[in-house]
Amino acid sequence: MSTITRLPIAKHTLAFILDAPFPPEAAAAAAVVAVRRTRADAVVPTARLCKLASCDRYAVSNGRCIRHGGGKRCKIAGCTSGAKHFGLCWTHGGSTVCEEASCFNRSKSHGRCWSHGGVKQCQVPTCSKTALKNTLCWAHGGGNRCNVTGCKRRALGRNGDLCDVHKAV
Repeated sequence: MSTITRLPIAKHTLAFILDAPFPPEAAAAAAVVAVRRTRADAVVPTARLCKLASCDRYAVSNGRCIRHGGGKRCKIAGCTSGAKHFGLCWTHGGSTVCEEASCFNRSKSHGRCWSHGGVKQCQVPTCSKTALKNTLCWAHGGGNRCNVTGCKRRALGRNGDLCDVHKAV
């Protein structure tokens, strides 16, 4: 644990949402905040982290992240799953069903499941794959790429922005 000079950032501020730097006049009002280093050497104020010592995720409620019991829980007695919609987990009906006739899959977006167009499609005219970041699929540049120089494989944040090949090294 170290102490550095940094502006306190609330989750509801535009700077936090956009991950944008503060204007110089706001930087003059900097406060001392206790922080600890987390994945990818990012600085996160300790007041917003899950209270489990080994966890570096943001606390949602009761000082805990979703994985460790934070957030809303299903209102069915005895169920400890997280609530999705209507105060219920997916098992107890906390999701909506696809609008397509005779389809009983859970809807993803706009009332439709993945199979029936509940996701955005890649903007490349000849491509019918699902869009990720920048409205493009993996093949056309959407999503994250491996941080290793020269590697063009897809990478996941949970792997430290490394592909499966370089994660194992």
